[in-house]
Amino acid sequence: MNEVLNSLWLFVQNNYMFVFLGVLLILTVLLSRSKKTPKYDLAWCKSHYDKRSGVLTPNELAYYRELAEVVGTRFAILSKVRLEDIFKAKKGRDYITARNKISSRHVDLLLCQPDTFVPVLGIEIDDRSHNQANRIKRDKFVNDLFESSSLLLLRVKARRTYSKEGIRDDIVSMLNDTISL
Repeated sequence: MNEVLNSLWLFVQNNYMFVFLGVLLILTVLLSRSKKTPKYDLAWCKSHYDKRSGVLTPNELAYYRELAEVVGTRFAILSKVRLEDIFKAKKGRDYITARNKISSRHVDLLLCQPDTFVPVLGIEIDDRSHNQANRIKRDKFVNDLFESSSLLLLRVKARRTYSKEGIRDDIVSMLNDTISL
C-alpha cells in the first residue's frame, strides 16, 4: 500500500498541471449537475403571472381616446413604449449602466410617423405619483434623455377627461406649429 501511495505522489509531483486540470474538470462537471434549472413551463407561468385588466390606466385611456380622434391617421400612436425601444445606449465605458437606466422604463404614449414609425413626440401623463421624490428624479432623467436626443416630450397633467382642443393645441405648439391637426 505504501508503494502505491509513493508512486501516486511521485506521479502528482511530476504531472501536477495535468492533475490540477483533471480535478478542476471533475469539480466543474459535479457542480454543473448540482444546479437545478427551473422549469419555466405552463404550470410555472400560471402560478406566477396574471393578465392585467388593461394596458393603460383610466387616465391614459381617456387621453388616448381623445388623442386618437385629434391625430387621426396623421400619426401612429404607440402606448407603453420602453425607452430602450426609442433610444439606444452608446457603446463605451458606461454602456451597461446607460442601458440599464432605459431598459425597464417607458413613456406612456409615443407619436410616430405612420409610414416609418420614426418617433416624433413622447407623451407622459403625470398623475400624483409624479410628485414623489423618486419620480421627480426619474422624470428629470426622462426629460434630459428626450432633450439630449432632440426628441420632443409633452407632459400632461392626469385628468379623468380631456378636451380635443386642448390636446390639439398642446401638440401643435410642441411641434412648433409645423403641422395642422
